[in-house]
Amino acid sequence: MKVVQDPAIRKALAYGINRAQFVPVIYNGQGTTAYGLISPRFKLYWQDLSKDPKYAYAFDPAKAKQILKDGGWDCSTTPCTKNGVKAEFELATLSDSKPFQQMAQRAAADARKIGIVIDLSFVSEDALNNRIYASGTKKDTYAPNYDAFLWDWDVGGVTPTPILEVLRSFDASSDSFYDSKAFDDALLRAKEATTSAGTVAAVRDASKIELGDLPYLPLVHLNAIDVIRKDTWHGWIPSPAPDGEPLFQTSTQLLALQPGPAPVASTGEPEAVATSTDSGWLTTPRSVLIGFGLVSLAIIASTYIASGRRRTEPPEWTEE
Repeated sequence: MKVVQDPAIRKALAYGINRAQFVPVIYNGQGTTAYGLISPRFKLYWQDLSKDPKYAYAFDPAKAKQILKDGGWDCSTTPCTKNGVKAEFELATLSDSKPFQQMAQRAAADARKIGIVIDLSFVSEDALNNRIYASGTKKDTYAPNYDAFLWDWDVGGVTPTPILEVLRSFDASSDSFYDSKAFDDALLRAKEATTSAGTVAAVRDASKIELGDLPYLPLVHLNAIDVIRKDTWHGWIPSPAPDGEPLFQTSTQLLALQPGPAPVASTGEPEAVATSTDSGWLTTPRSVLIGFGLVSLAIIASTYIASGRRRTEPPEWTEE
């Protein structure tokens, strides 16, 4: 069994890594600490879990050490050991991303303080994808040869469900190969709900189930601002109205754009369609997390997009 497959290791890391340091130190304050997979840009679904005693995983090295002890790990030396296995694993991230490397280095330094050794590797996006979806020795199988990765994903769109669906059992987009009937059932309830409140409640349940199991450890939700030119194009339509994103959400937005500045209204002022930069729809387009490899074998199936990275093969899969 991989070290990261031990729930005590993942939960100890959640408490032992000071996630709150990443945004102010690495991103100059341009983002928020992630206390769940749902970005605050999804106003209807997002919950502030930063003070929640069960799901926030507030930085607490002492608690992290206690979790390891309760999980059977002997931390009298570093790395901790359990039945002859060392609490040591590889964390891979992208060679062309200095912020990711800095986060990985800080995470590794924090982890060592609680008795977990993280060996860092910086690789290309293709190389990391190839390790996550490495071919098995048998036909139509994967044999993932990674322990954990630090990566980001696109959180565009109007709901967080496409993000959460990456974690469904047997989902073709899976890169951690998480398998939870409770999580699957929650997403199914969200799909079948007949009211908005029912959908939101089910999605929030799914998010909390993930936080309980931690196939992904959310780190940060990053900020960004879309800038549009009104002197060369007009007809911008925010989606969703009235203060959503100005483009790439619906086909109507593209069809409505017209070249040139907006015609002058009867008041003598140019017609303007504005989007609010504090609405949340123009912020947090990407989220960064640590993903853990939870199985050793996956069976290949069809085409999908995984966590913002396009792939052209995979999977129905099974744990071995």
